Amino acid sequence: MNLKNSNSINFVGDLMFGDQPITFGYGVDSLHSKTEYSTIFLNVSDELNNSAISIGNLESIIKSRINDNKFEEWEMCCDERICKELLKANIPIVSLANNHSMDYGKNSFLFMKKTLESYGIKIIGLKEKPYEIISVNNKEIAIVAACYLRKKNNESLYFHNPSKDELETIFEEIGKTDYKIFYVHWGSEFVKLPTKKQLDIANEAISCGFDVIIGHHPHVLQKEYLINSKPVFFSLGNFVSDYWQKRCRDAYILQIDIAEKLEFKKINCIINKKGQPYPTFKERISLDQFNNKISNKKYQNRERWKIRFEYLLHFSMNFYKLKDKKGLLRWLVKRIEYIITNFRREFTNPEVIYEEYKK
Repeated sequence: MNLKNSNSINFVGDLMFGDQPITFGYGVDSLHSKTEYSTIFLNVSDELNNSAISIGNLESIIKSRINDNKFEEWEMCCDERICKELLKANIPIVSLANNHSMDYGKNSFLFMKKTLESYGIKIIGLKEKPYEIISVNNKEIAIVAACYLRKKNNESLYFHNPSKDELETIFEEIGKTDYKIFYVHWGSEFVKLPTKKQLDIANEAISCGFDVIIGHHPHVLQKEYLINSKPVFFSLGNFVSDYWQKRCRDAYILQIDIAEKLEFKKINCIINKKGQPYPTFKERISLDQFNNKISNKKYQNRERWKIRFEYLLHFSMNFYKLKDKKGLLRWLVKRIEYIITNFRREFTNPEVIYEEYKK
């Protein structure tokens, strides 16, 4: 892979190029597909291209644009024109290890994989090979991606919930490198404190030999810390999305300077109403020892119910903008039925929402 002449690499959080259910008809895809997605990274192009490479979590499904007016066939989707924009934004590596990449099944996943590869985009987080090795400033860096959320589909083709033995086997495959980075989909959505499970995963990954851990999925920022002398960035938040809440629109580009000792910088960003990130200011990251503050079940449930009420309010205020209202209402009824059925279980196990819910 030909990288730009720079001593730094960038990581960003969730790249959500499709319309989310609640914004179907006026979300990121609806806004930007009209212009072939050409302005999505316009405001951060310089920041992304000033490093050797940028890496992100592709939390959208790339499909052929056949029936984009049907909710059941197009929510969370975008088309292959996004690949050109990823490359222009210096994002030639993406992770597919997340809880949405299998939303439309095995064949859809394989189509997306083939499409990305046809543009020369490398994929991390695959079950068959979850890593890529890059060379920056004469240093070899292995980047491994995984997802620790319950899979919706038993045919999952991404690297899911790896055991310590599986991680050690991957290390043997990788061989000797200067640095190993774990890029991981984990945690609880909309929760600003890490969960106990995140902490357990971080400790296990560090014991395996990872030098840096970088997380995504919560859709909000979570603070970075040192754990056993290793930097852990619990959540980079979103980077492209149609969330409307301020806490979901705070983002940053994590810039890692590669040398004998790693240095970390943060390019703070805000995601605007069109889902586009734009930079605000840059700062050097000073890492503190982990303070042992984690989110309890009560806090996780409170944040989840808060977002649900926000969803209902947003839905009612923007109903006129939606396309395929019948399809969305069918999804909403199904979702409400699931929440009611699992109401008690969710209070004792907030992650049940990821365990059994089917699209």
